[in-house]
Amino acid sequence: HHSLRRLIPLKFLNLELLGLNLVDVNFSDANLSYANLSNAHFSNAFRGLIPNPSFANLTNADLSDTNLSGANLSGVKLTHVFFYRADLSSADLSSADLRGAYFRGAYFRGAYFSSADLSGADLSDAKYLTPEQVKSAKNWDKAKYDKDFRAKLGLPPEPAK
Repeated sequence: HHSLRRLIPLKFLNLELLGLNLVDVNFSDANLSYANLSNAHFSNAFRGLIPNPSFANLTNADLSDTNLSGANLSGVKLTHVFFYRADLSSADLSSADLRGAYFRGAYFRGAYFSSADLSGADLSDAKYLTPEQVKSAKNWDKAKYDKDFRAKLGLPPEPAK
């Protein structure tokens, strides 16, 4: 697999990778601080951690099937990011902007959501997600959940379409 280590020095400050296809790239040891990665396609990348992508902008990025277990995504702008079946076990999503993010089938065992914004996020079919995790976030009642999980959260059933 390719490693960006061979391609670019891993400073990555203010790095612009807008719209790039980064499938299967290995980002281990990359410092993505202040990187603008909006609209990038990362499916199956990020094996291992993303060390400290603080303040990175990943708006509209495709992170489906990525391994983000233990990643520090605190404060990262993740609006409308596609996290289909991503592994977010033990990830720190505190204060992250998760508005409109798509988390169907994602794994959340031990993930940390404190003060993250879940408005409009789709958490249907999320795995190992607890009501306690969700309720530590902001706007958790404005996210989408499957019927059983809505009941666990004390939310009424979704209105019929």
